[in-house]
Amino acid sequence: MEADSLTQTLAIWGAVTGSIGTIAGIANLILRLKQHKKDQPNLLCSSNFSFEHSSGTVQAKHKLTLRSVGKKPVTIDYVRYFIKPKEFWQSLFRQRSWSKSRWVYDDKPRTTMQITEGQKEDIGICMPNGLTIPEIVKVEIYDQSGKSWKVKWPSANKLAIEVYHEQLHESEEQNPERLCKVSGYIAAGKYHIYAHWNPTPKNKTLFKGKFFHLKNETEYQSKLRDILDVQQPKILACELDEVA
Repeated sequence: MEADSLTQTLAIWGAVTGSIGTIAGIANLILRLKQHKKDQPNLLCSSNFSFEHSSGTVQAKHKLTLRSVGKKPVTIDYVRYFIKPKEFWQSLFRQRSWSKSRWVYDDKPRTTMQITEGQKEDIGICMPNGLTIPEIVKVEIYDQSGKSWKVKWPSANKLAIEVYHEQLHESEEQNPERLCKVSGYIAAGKYHIYAHWNPTPKNKTLFKGKFFHLKNETEYQSKLRDILDVQQPKILACELDEVA
C-alpha cells in the first residue's frame, strides 16, 4: 500500500513539474517572439490634414507622420497612394488592378529618409496634376527592403470634409482715410473670416488684421453681415478703430 501511495505521489509530482516546465517553456517562447518582433523594423504611420491661415488665405499642410517603434532603423523608399478607379468595373475589382500596379501613384522622397527607434518624420502629401486627395482610398509606406506599412487613412466621407476648402467672400472698400478688406472661407468643415484695415487714418502702409473662427454657416453669415453692414462703414468713417 505504501509503495502504491509513493508511486502515485511521484506520478502526480511529475505531472505537476512537467506542466510547470511546459508553461515556462511557452512563456519563454512568447517572450522571445515579442523580443524578436521588437528587434525588427516597425513603423506606426498616420495621416494629418490641416490648413495654415494667413491674411485671409488658406494653404494646405497635409502630411503623413511616420514613427519608428522598432530597434532597427527604417530607410523609406517611397509612399504608395492607391487610387479609386473611375470606371465601375475597374472600381469593383480594384484590388486586382492595384496588384498589377494600376491606379497607384508612387511618391519618392527627394532625399534619403532613415528613421531610427523613437524618431518621427513627416512627409508632405503631394499629388500630381489631375489627381486629388479625395480620390485616394488607402496609403502604404515602403522601405528599401520592400516591406510595407499601412497608413491610418480616414473614410471617404471624412476625408472629403478634412481636405475641402473654398473662398466664400472677398471684398475691399476704401476712401482717402481708410481701407478695409474682408475675406471669408471654409476649410476642413469650419468657417473663417479675416478683416484687414489700417488703424491710423491716411496711413495705408501699416495694417491690422483679425481672424474670426465660426462653428457653422449660420454663425459665419451672421458675423459676415455684421462686419460688412455695421462695422466696416464705421471703420471707413473713422468712427471705429477696430473690428470686433
